[in-house]
Amino acid sequence: RDEFGNYSHAADKTPISFQEQKKILGNRIKRLRLYREMTQEEAAEKTGINATLWRHYEYGLKMPRQIISYIKLFQ
Repeated sequence: RDEFGNYSHAADKTPISFQEQKKILGNRIKRLRLYREMTQEEAAEKTGINATLWRHYEYGLKMPRQIISYIKLFQ
C-alpha cells in the first residue's frame, strides 16, 4: 500500500484500468480534504466547482479533465 492506503501495481508493472485510476484519485482527494478538515461543499467552493461534481470525483465516478490529459501523456 502507498502513503494514501492504495495498493500499488508498480512492482509487477500491471496496467491499472481507467476505472481503478478514478477510484484511486478519488480516494486521495477525499483523504486530502479530510486532512484539511473540510466538508465536500467547502472543498468544492474553494476549487470553483459544484458540490455534486466534487462528490463524483471523490467517489471515482468522474475524473478532472486535466488529470485525464496527464494520464494519457504518461501511458
